[in-house]
Amino acid sequence: MKITKRNLALITVLIIVCYSVFSLFSVSAEVAPQPLCLSVLGDSIASGYGLENIEDSYSVLIAKEKRYNLSNCAVPGHTTGDLLRVVCNEEVAREGIAKADLVIISIGGNDIIRVLQYADTNTLLSILSNGVNAPVIKEAAAKAKEQLLFSCMEIRDLNPDVPIILQSLYNPLYANNTYKAFAPTAE
Repeated sequence: MKITKRNLALITVLIIVCYSVFSLFSVSAEVAPQPLCLSVLGDSIASGYGLENIEDSYSVLIAKEKRYNLSNCAVPGHTTGDLLRVVCNEEVAREGIAKADLVIISIGGNDIIRVLQYADTNTLLSILSNGVNAPVIKEAAAKAKEQLLFSCMEIRDLNPDVPIILQSLYNPLYANNTYKAFAPTAE
């Protein structure tokens, strides 16, 4: 069969028509973007405990504002030891961390509160006199720091590139000068 200009033109038109028809039925390569995921871990501050409406918690507000899917595994009363247990053992938290585009942690206050809760009179007087320099506070802070470090290492194992925001704590012993005023009395 001899290919003439007419046959070549006919084949070209046929290819263009077929391509046009098939492209009408093709599936778009564009996929809707997946929403980002936010994983929140920690204690009562992170859980929204005490708020009249849980929808006012900072984790829910951030998720709504940024359109994140939210995984909030924070529990009122948790310490850094509890956080370590959660990130190492609780599957729901581990799945949330693994999928997260951002992790926020608010923890540590209960580590210090527990020291105060179980302190004897001499320990309380030492805390009132020395504040954050009291040996029992320094020990609790060192232990909390170590457990928080191990928690962050576990988070990195689950999701190596996720940004981790550690929410800082205010120093309740220096929030105002009330305790400083008692220091001379305690001595």
